[in-house]
Amino acid sequence: MVPVLTAFETLYYSALFHTADEADARTRARHVLRILGLEKAADTWVGNSLMKRLSGGEKRRLSVGCALVGSSSSRFVFVRCCLAES
Repeated sequence: MVPVLTAFETLYYSALFHTADEADARTRARHVLRILGLEKAADTWVGNSLMKRLSGGEKRRLSVGCALVGSSSSRFVFVRCCLAES
């Protein structure tokens, strides 16, 4: 991921790589942002080790989103969430 791109731009360019239609790419990127709960982080830079922007969890979800946004077929992602009992 490019550190100076926003979460939306990262998904948008990933979608644009798979489709030539800019409107479709924009729609796919917004849809995946909503599904993965990254709407609040849409305009936040991705960042890197020197420039902290997105949290680690947000970066992981963005990586999954990059895989999902380019697919024209349905993909299923199984995420195991383990909550520690306190």
